[in-house]
Amino acid sequence: CAPLRSAAAAQEYTKMVQRLTYKRRHSYNTKSNGVKIIKTPGGKLTFQYTEKKRQIPKCGDCGNKLIGIPAVAPKVMRTLKKRRSGAGIYKNGSASHLQKEAFLQHQEQWRKDH
Repeated sequence: CAPLRSAAAAQEYTKMVQRLTYKRRHSYNTKSNGVKIIKTPGGKLTFQYTEKKRQIPKCGDCGNKLIGIPAVAPKVMRTLKKRRSGAGIYKNGSASHLQKEAFLQHQEQWRKDH
C-alpha cells in the first residue's frame, strides 16, 4: 500500500508542467535562437531571448587576447564611443607587442618618477 499524501502534496504532484512557445524567429533550439526560462512577476514561466556570447579580439601574430577592447559584435563595435571601443590603442604592427611595449614604457616612466 502506498503512503498517504496530504491534499496539497497530491495537488502539487499531479500538476502539469507549463509548456512554453517561442515568440519570434523559428521553433528550433539553435545558436541564434537562444532563450532562457524566467518566471514573471505574475508567476508564469516565459522565454527570455539571450544574445550570443562574443569572443574577445585577439592578436593576429601571437593569438593573445587584447586588453582594453570589449567583446561585442562588429555592428555594436561601430556604434561604441571611441573611449569604450579601444580605438586609439593600436595603430600599426602587432597589437599585443604594442600593448606590451606601452606597458613597459609606462613602468619605466613610473620608476623614474618614484
